[in-house]
Amino acid sequence: MLTALIVGVLPVAVWFMIGCALALIVNCPRLGQQRDRIASHADSVVAVVAMVFAAAVFTGVLSGTGMIEQMARYLLIALPESRLPFFSIIVAVLSVPFTFCMSNDVFYFGAMPLLAEAGVQHGIGAMEIARASLLDQPIHMLSPLVPAMYVLIGLPKVDLGDHHRLAIKRALLVCTAVNR
Repeated sequence: MLTALIVGVLPVAVWFMIGCALALIVNCPRLGQQRDRIASHADSVVAVVAMVFAAAVFTGVLSGTGMIEQMARYLLIALPESRLPFFSIIVAVLSVPFTFCMSNDVFYFGAMPLLAEAGVQHGIGAMEIARASLLDQPIHMLSPLVPAMYVLIGLPKVDLGDHHRLAIKRALLVCTAVNR
């Protein structure tokens, strides 16, 4: 299965379905057992699929309408000249709420090219801006737009709000420590 994935014989989604079917047949040979296994994970699967569709619509609206590019332009217009030497730090700080509230695709393919270009125009390398934008990943992984979050909180039946109250503080400390 791994070799076929690497070679690219079929699309990943097809291999995933084949792998799931084989795993069910091998691990749960009776139809009743298979039905129980699928039903036990149905809640988290439905939530993840619904969230993926909602995130895709949100991403499409943000990128398709040009909103994210305009947000980046307004940020650059509003930024005083005296703050430009600290632009990479500003990008690192702003990437925390931006990637929490929007998908990685929208932020990294929509806003980052504009921010990197602005950094280069003011003497800050694009690579430095790119590194600064990655420091938010502990917070991004807690975003409601990350499908894995719903699987991870669904299995132990943890409330998303409770998880955020506990984990966001710690993730912010990690972002701050890495940012130094």
